[in-house]
Amino acid sequence: MSSVRHGRDVGSGTVLVVASAMVVLMAATVFAGLVGAYATHQRAATAADLAAIAGATNPHRACDLASQVVAAHGVVLDECQLVGDDVLVTVSADLPETLRRLAPPGQSARIIARARAGPA
Repeated sequence: MSSVRHGRDVGSGTVLVVASAMVVLMAATVFAGLVGAYATHQRAATAADLAAIAGATNPHRACDLASQVVAAHGVVLDECQLVGDDVLVTVSADLPETLRRLAPPGQSARIIARARAGPA
């Protein structure tokens, strides 16, 4: 005994599977973008911390040392200041290309990190 259904439900399973796959792909894309932004933030923050510490080791060459550390991490040194015995650095890094395209016109697509270090 076989039951064959004819009617409007034929092919609805295919549509449901395709729609579900699209939702999963979109969620994975959003997740990948967030992971990329987080990784960029961590890279910038690490570079800022290490640059400030490097600068604090030799106040006479603080910004030169900070610049070398930042360059090694692939980020940009935006600002370096020696305030008393403390070294203050500001660095920035580009977001991944996929996220830069999503930024509104006129908005920065960079992650900014700041750090301060001084003598122990």
